Amino acid sequence: MNHTPDKLGPVLGEVGEFFGGATPPPNTFIGVAALALPDFLVEIEATAAVPE
Repeated sequence: MNHTPDKLGPVLGEVGEFFGGATPPPNTFIGVAALALPDFLVEIEATAAVPE
């Protein structure tokens, strides 16, 4: 596993920029030994809620 906390800097910067200063929703970062394919850098899983 090659994950270290210092690698979160670029990710957190992009998240902050995306939300433009607003508080982003709760999220979790988990370091893993491998992703589905060797060329993948990140894997994102999301759940969307649509109002009825």
